[in-house]
Amino acid sequence: MTVADARLERTLTLWPAVGLAVTMVVGSGVLVLPGLAYHDRGAAAVWSWVSAAGVCVPLLRVIAVLGARYPSAGGIAGFVRPSLGQRVGDVCEVLLLAAIPGGAGLALVAGHLVADLARASWMVEPFAVVFLSAATVTALRGASFVGDVVRVLAAGFVIVLFAVAVGGLATGEDGLGVGSLSGVGHGAAGIGGVFFAFVGWELMTFLGEEFVDPERDFPRMIAASFAVVVGLYVLLSLAVQMVLDPRDEHVTTSPVAAVAAHVFGPWGRIVVTVVGLVIVTANINGVVLAFSRLVIEAARSGRLPRALGGSDGRRAPGRAVVATAATFALLLVPVRLGVVSQSLLFELAGSVFFAGFLVAAIAFTVEADTWSASAFGVATCGVAVVALSSFGWVVLYPVVIVAAGFAVTGRACGAPSLSS
Repeated sequence: MTVADARLERTLTLWPAVGLAVTMVVGSGVLVLPGLAYHDRGAAAVWSWVSAAGVCVPLLRVIAVLGARYPSAGGIAGFVRPSLGQRVGDVCEVLLLAAIPGGAGLALVAGHLVADLARASWMVEPFAVVFLSAATVTALRGASFVGDVVRVLAAGFVIVLFAVAVGGLATGEDGLGVGSLSGVGHGAAGIGGVFFAFVGWELMTFLGEEFVDPERDFPRMIAASFAVVVGLYVLLSLAVQMVLDPRDEHVTTSPVAAVAAHVFGPWGRIVVTVVGLVIVTANINGVVLAFSRLVIEAARSGRLPRALGGSDGRRAPGRAVVATAATFALLLVPVRLGVVSQSLLFELAGSVFFAGFLVAAIAFTVEADTWSASAFGVATCGVAVVALSSFGWVVLYPVVIVAAGFAVTGRACGAPSLSS
């Protein structure tokens, strides 16, 4: 098989990619986080969202530039090889593979939604596996098919949530209202509470190899999806602040559902519950697809069994997709046994991705050919370090993985990546 034959088929165009990006970022937490921020920051909560979006801008610009320049199934690992060297790229690949607990955590969110609806706690893990199985079937059809599916799902839940937000802004009168400019500092101090809502774009880097025109469409995908996500978050935050009294019992448990009930009556809560299921379904489909591409790249370079990196005659290498979903399912076991928590799965994955952002920012800085680009790169490195430090002791996880990665790659070098 030649290098060209082994590469994934270029089928992903702009708007399916935008749909994928929106579903990667907007998780079910959007139904709760606006209330938690409001509870902590009052009328200034909206500035927490604006500040978090501002922090993301330099990180996403780095991803957009490098993603257009070095599209690969390895994502950030593929970005850093040209400037930081093969070994650093290999270590970064090991690091990114360590983010796989996040997929299991996401499947558990879906399982909890179904179990809560049915009032049967035993359903959590079985339905998590059901959602993973359905995502596997979809991912086997390829990136373009998944993009088309989640574009429809994303359009549905974005339209509904925008309607809830606009309705709340138009009719709300019991809340503290829109925060004034004097509250910017107080709101910005709450950035840590909402920052996780902006994690997800890094998963799109694993799909770079499948863009029909990555140089043109990868940066456009980042920009368009960022505009949709930030607009949605800010409007929902404002709607919660307009509709709900901060002492309302629903502020910290189901704020968006409470706003929907205010706007649409009793059916509002049911609609938001359905929206939550749609969001999680779209999340899982995108995450299974994205991680399977990382598995493919790691198999090509010899860090995973090479059989996972070959073509099986379809648009999506099926072995990598099935292996990815199976690993997610396997990680449900320690949660069920009480060894680890669902929140820890997300924290481990999040710390890995922000460590990846830091490596990407370093690569961007090394490649910079003007003083302004170098300054921007250095500043972005600083932003990534601050974001990474917010994880507390969990930051040791990526540190240990990187150390192990250097030890492993030092003993045995895999074959060069096909996409490098």
